[in-house]
Amino acid sequence: MSSWHLQHNRYAGHPFWLKLAGSAGKPTISTIQYRYRPSTYIIMTQSLYNSIAFDDLINLRIRPMQLADLKPVHQIDTLSFTMPWPESAFRYELVENPRSQLWVAELPVNENEDQIVGAIITWLIMDEAHIATLAVHPDHRKKGIGARLVATALREAMQAGAILATLEVRAGNIEAQRLYQRFNFQIVGRRTRYYQDNHEDALLMTLLRMDETYLQFLEKGEWQKPCVEAGETRAGNLFSGS
Repeated sequence: MSSWHLQHNRYAGHPFWLKLAGSAGKPTISTIQYRYRPSTYIIMTQSLYNSIAFDDLINLRIRPMQLADLKPVHQIDTLSFTMPWPESAFRYELVENPRSQLWVAELPVNENEDQIVGAIITWLIMDEAHIATLAVHPDHRKKGIGARLVATALREAMQAGAILATLEVRAGNIEAQRLYQRFNFQIVGRRTRYYQDNHEDALLMTLLRMDETYLQFLEKGEWQKPCVEAGETRAGNLFSGS
């Protein structure tokens, strides 16, 4: 039985295309802090303003995905992955799957127009949050947008009752693995030849103990602490991640 058949059995109720598309572990990601409430834009804290040197991040907003976002979200997915999801898959997650939480990141183009620059989808299965897909537009990577989406998704999943989180990531995607490790994900297993495009292995990563202490970890932005990582430059709270 293929890895996606196994995954599909576990997450019963998702459509057949998930067995073909592959799950999480889609490339492109990295870091930041925020505060928000469901269905509203982010309200940035002063500490965030002090720690970010990128104008894009000051203007970045994260909000729930809407029907009007499907085309730009699908475009980003197509630009990001060798096996992108069909647009109908995103529509299904948004309209028909009550266990999906969908978030987009957007930046203002002018006073009257915003551009979708990233998206994340999380599946809620009992008390588990599974990061199904995460992508950032190629023109806006290395700015921390992906990590803002991850932090948002984890915090919202906790508010919905999740106490642990899981995902799959390509074995060769070291940058993504390091991003998730900042959020305390740990590699716990491997699915051999999981990805159908090149038969690359998938690493299983799990985040345990999403409790009040972890919520404070997210809100305080402790995942921004200095570290040296491939493809990134960070000094203090200044960083560049996809």
